[in-house]
Amino acid sequence: MDEKLTKVRSEEVRVKFLPDMKKRVDRIAAMHGTPAATWCHHVIAQAVVAFERQMQIQNRTQESMVQAFIDMAGPELMKHLENLDAQDAGGGTEGPQGPEASGAEGGVKG
Repeated sequence: MDEKLTKVRSEEVRVKFLPDMKKRVDRIAAMHGTPAATWCHHVIAQAVVAFERQMQIQNRTQESMVQAFIDMAGPELMKHLENLDAQDAGGGTEGPQGPEASGAEGGVKG
């Protein structure tokens, strides 16, 4: 089973990854100002691809964590937000509160 999976994986890499990698290497070489790609351009392109893959994995993990949080706390959070909206719309106190309500001004008198 592992051999079959490895064969499928290597085929995916050959079909999808290698043409994309050639484009990346050529683009990096052009940015560097050299007419042909050198080994260092290949190394840089591989590092960029590895970084992008890692970021995709992290993004998927974060999305699943956020979705799990929303699934767990979603209904309760919505109730709380609706209660806050109802308080703001109808029964809230009007006018300034805190130091502004008493008329006291802060600051340095000169």
